[in-house]
Amino acid sequence: MDEPHPPALALSISPAARALISQHTPFRFHEVKLGGAASQAPTDTDADSGRGASTVLEPFLPLSSPSPTSLPLILTPPRPSDPPALVRTLNDPRVAFSLVGPPYPYTEEIAREWVDFKRKAAEEAFAELAQRAEEELARREENATGVSEASAAPWIVDGLPVGNIRRADTGEWVGDFGLPRWNYEDTPDEVERDQLLKENDAKEAGEPSIIWTFGFFLNPDYHGKGIMQHVLRTVLSTYVFPFLRADEICGAAFTENRASIRTQEKCGFQAYYTFTRQISEARGGGIKEVTNLRLRRVEFERA
Repeated sequence: MDEPHPPALALSISPAARALISQHTPFRFHEVKLGGAASQAPTDTDADSGRGASTVLEPFLPLSSPSPTSLPLILTPPRPSDPPALVRTLNDPRVAFSLVGPPYPYTEEIAREWVDFKRKAAEEAFAELAQRAEEELARREENATGVSEASAAPWIVDGLPVGNIRRADTGEWVGDFGLPRWNYEDTPDEVERDQLLKENDAKEAGEPSIIWTFGFFLNPDYHGKGIMQHVLRTVLSTYVFPFLRADEICGAAFTENRASIRTQEKCGFQAYYTFTRQISEARGGGIKEVTNLRLRRVEFERA
């Protein structure tokens, strides 16, 4: 018997609220048909995408194509059909042994739990944006002018609620991109590190002094195509610096993972610190060197 899929994203946002969210954030919306024999690509209004399909509203972050021949990519919340692709990717040695986490071997159950967790986080983030949009629309109606006193300032969210790299044309899952706050692994003293973590975590989203970090992995079928460099550069140029207003972002990779380090360097990151860490027995054990890299807004804008 097949294991059940996680629930699909559940959002109900009026067209007017969607337009307002897209005015104040980099996010856009489309409808996708999921389930049955349906394609996961955005729907056509008159298309019948197959028996058992259901249409859901999905937010996404556009990723501009660097060239006409590049794959059309977007960042979305997870979809119920993603767990098998996650399991295949995170159990592939080309990916698994380049990561510190998540658990390895990676099971279907863990994948479903992760997809459900990220779905709930996305629903919460966009429900808050929808509420803000409806309140703004109500104020505009009360003013009878169509415009409230609110400025056009960005409506900041914490982190990145859309982290699944996906083909925009077919809906195929391509990889994962996360944007948490920095964990200060470059600070050896545990007391100092704990204090820095508390201070960074306590800051309100949108505060320029927050230090962010990121993690990523790709389906090995898409390795060597420049996809992650494109994703990282686009997220930096359209989201991290202009939207989250960040002044600095840090990255990391095993020093032996030259592909990951080169990807970051091509986006402007510079290595500044190395340390060693113990690797779990499941991932081969032993000790590996980690390289930390960082990029400041002024350097990125100057490049």
